[in-house]
Amino acid sequence: MEQDVYIIYGDEDNTFDNRTRCSYDGTFRFDYLRNGNYKVFAYSYDTLSSPGDINTDTVMVRSVEISKRKSTVDAGTITIIKN
Repeated sequence: MEQDVYIIYGDEDNTFDNRTRCSYDGTFRFDYLRNGNYKVFAYSYDTLSSPGDINTDTVMVRSVEISKRKSTVDAGTITIIKN
């Protein structure tokens, strides 16, 4: 499954700062992040969209906080539906 996952550094804007791809099993990681708040997101098919809608994607967002150096933080599961 090739899926892009994005990260936003801090809470000040909604423009992604970095992108990575999921592994074959759906896992992903962002390395060398500093302490702070982040938003991790991916695009998913919107199952509530109607046929003929121009934009059929929705954003699946998870907020994470890194509070210790060299820690691993689990963003949880981001369920993505592909069209």
